[in-house]
Amino acid sequence: MRRTLVLMLVMALAMGTLGAAEAAKKKKKKGPKPVATTMYMHGHTPLGEVDGLVWLTDDTFVMTMDGVEPDGSGSSMAWHAEAAVPWNTECTGLPVGFPTWVGNVNGQIVGDVTVKVFGMGNAETVTARLWADVTVFNCNDAYVPPLAEVEFESAAGEAEVVFPGINVTAGTHIMIEFVGPTPSLGRVEYDSADAATQVTFGCIPPAGAKSCLPPPAE
Repeated sequence: MRRTLVLMLVMALAMGTLGAAEAAKKKKKKGPKPVATTMYMHGHTPLGEVDGLVWLTDDTFVMTMDGVEPDGSGSSMAWHAEAAVPWNTECTGLPVGFPTWVGNVNGQIVGDVTVKVFGMGNAETVTARLWADVTVFNCNDAYVPPLAEVEFESAAGEAEVVFPGINVTAGTHIMIEFVGPTPSLGRVEYDSADAATQVTFGCIPPAGAKSCLPPPAE
């Protein structure tokens, strides 16, 4: 009888040890947690249309996104600028025609990507598009479809746009573009404390890094 009880006790301890080991394995498999990341949209001048026209002669002059919260008086751009080149019917970012931002990101973006948008003027139907590691101005036959695109109704004030269930590794950057109707009487506001159009997402940084964004410039 004692021998039976001892054997049962040994088996119970062994099963408990195996269960603890399996639980530990499951915990390890979860991997790193995404880091909450916010990028704010910035312009070079008060008018995005001016930035777009300069881009025609200087292709590095694209509006940017980074982790620095704006505190200036702000900028704005029409959802569809009149300077859009009509024969480029579909483009991966067209800074002269549509509000387009590029931001440096290095890491795995997982889950919903949420854009907080500040509009002004007439309410219009606008399409928001998201890419990773794709350059601007790939048009027509060179067009690269976005990772996701969502239609929303712009209006004066704040709107929220969600790209659901994103899972992509960005090696260098992401790009967001807003495409509005022609002609467009509404505008997007950005780069100010009161109208800080921004994008928020979860991102798993590369091994050894604490953020998917580059360190702030000194």
